[in-house]
Amino acid sequence: VYSLAITSGIRRLAAKTSRWPVSRRIWQHSLATAFLAADLSADHCRDMSEDYTAGLLHDIGRLILLAAAPAEYQALVDDCAAQGGDSRD
Repeated sequence: VYSLAITSGIRRLAAKTSRWPVSRRIWQHSLATAFLAADLSADHCRDMSEDYTAGLLHDIGRLILLAAAPAEYQALVDDCAAQGGDSRD
């Protein structure tokens, strides 16, 4: 239930930023990381929900930056991609 609540909350944040192309990439990456983390934890007899949540939230700052300054963040990501750089730098 906890993981579903977190996923729902993150999805609502993503919906607010959905008109920006980078939002979809962030959401897909976060979901893929969450599924992979849960799968790996199951292989090692760990709590899948905790690892799923950690995977889902690991890039939450990117969605928050996009929600706070969408045009500026989209431009930053686009510039970094054009130059072959990483937006985290």
